[in-house]
Amino acid sequence: MHADPVKVRRLIVLNFRNYPKADVKFGGGWNLFFGDNGAGKTNFLEAVALSVSGAVFKGSSRSAIMHGKTEAELSVIFDGGITRKTVVGEEAGRKVSEQAGNAEEIPRLVVFLPQEESQIDSTAGRRRLISRGLFLRSKKYAAVFSEYAAALKQRNKLLFIGKVTGMLDSDHAAVLGDYMASRALAIWEERDAFTRYLSENIADCASELGGIGTELGVALRKGGFEDESEKISLASVKELYARSLAADIRKGTTAVGPHRDNFVLSDGRGRDATETLSRGQKRTLLLSLHLLEGSAAESEKGKGTVFLLDDVFSELDKKHRSRIIARISESQVLCTSADPSVAKIMPGEALRFKVAAGTIN
Repeated sequence: MHADPVKVRRLIVLNFRNYPKADVKFGGGWNLFFGDNGAGKTNFLEAVALSVSGAVFKGSSRSAIMHGKTEAELSVIFDGGITRKTVVGEEAGRKVSEQAGNAEEIPRLVVFLPQEESQIDSTAGRRRLISRGLFLRSKKYAAVFSEYAAALKQRNKLLFIGKVTGMLDSDHAAVLGDYMASRALAIWEERDAFTRYLSENIADCASELGGIGTELGVALRKGGFEDESEKISLASVKELYARSLAADIRKGTTAVGPHRDNFVLSDGRGRDATETLSRGQKRTLLLSLHLLEGSAAESEKGKGTVFLLDDVFSELDKKHRSRIIARISESQVLCTSADPSVAKIMPGEALRFKVAAGTIN
């Protein structure tokens, strides 16, 4: 295990999006990719995301293959010679091979995308944003959530059949409900702890970024439980699924559980912050959530966190831009900007890359 967090050191790209070929070596701190809109800055961050975590920003991994080609290839190298190769083919899909090193040491990614700002305004969007931090923070959460999601899919299929045919395997439904209840309880325990962590730290984090002019709070409203302060148990969660069964059959879907949770963001007056904050304030709030997501992920020793920040400086004044750079000064950051003046406020040791029409210099 490395004494210091592992960082991404090099990425070689072939036939990805608008890049026929690219070979980039990264610095351990800030790395700025600047250029005109449409040059391919976001595409390159997406290549990093796909090679490190297997995720693309839009569409499927196959959609990232360069037009006219049948295959894209990405090779990423980390500290200590850890190497991962990803090949995406039109027919075979995505294949990943670990060529060297310990895959357990591969760093986590914290990704900021401007289009995420709209997710703050919706219940489902906030649930996705905050759950992502939990996936980074806890392997247990990821495993339990996967089990819950699979059981939810089965239960919804059963409910839909019951709604359409008027016939329901009640014993099967009861077994699924009990199974989901144990997973739901584990998910809610993790979400309660993470919500407390966010609520205790988000105002200070936003202040470090220049502030948003109001206090902030985060609360979890569990899907199916009306009282936020209610202490839940396995018995009460089992009862929740059993009690909702009749209504769920009529609807043909499961209306209670973690997949219906609402993470509420409130301002200093207890109002919904998503309705009172400006666009710039929402950007600061969103970035604060991601920074805390990264801090939580770094709690596991030897596990590095790399920030991918796409166009994070737009909509922000010089003070807020400088605060962001100072706040993430100890981490590896890959960021993009169409504003050439951003290069002037980068730390002295930062690397700057000019992006133009699928080339990086």
